[in-house]
Amino acid sequence: EGLSEPAVSLSQSDIHRVGEYVRGELPGWLATLAPWATTGSFFERTVRLEEELKAQRELMAAQFAAMDRRFEAVDKRFEAVDKRFEDVNKRLGGMRRLIGVGIVTLMSLYQFLA
Repeated sequence: EGLSEPAVSLSQSDIHRVGEYVRGELPGWLATLAPWATTGSFFERTVRLEEELKAQRELMAAQFAAMDRRFEAVDKRFEAVDKRFEDVNKRLGGMRRLIGVGIVTLMSLYQFLA
């Protein structure tokens, strides 16, 4: 038989009677199988646990936001260092050209005077 086919055919009144029976017996079954689940302290501990988990999530979200801000600050510092390197490179490039022109000029003068 497939899962969609019921093994036993039940009428609505049978289903209602089974539901009433289970509702009447369930508290006793729970008390026997899981006594901790029927006490008020279990529910209080569950609520406290949920509150603590919520506080932990909020704390983690705040820490992640702080880390994002730190990463942004580090990125800005790297951008500033890159700009400084570019500026130094431009100055060195200009100095190389100037030195090159100076050497060519000195060599020309040396050949002219020799």
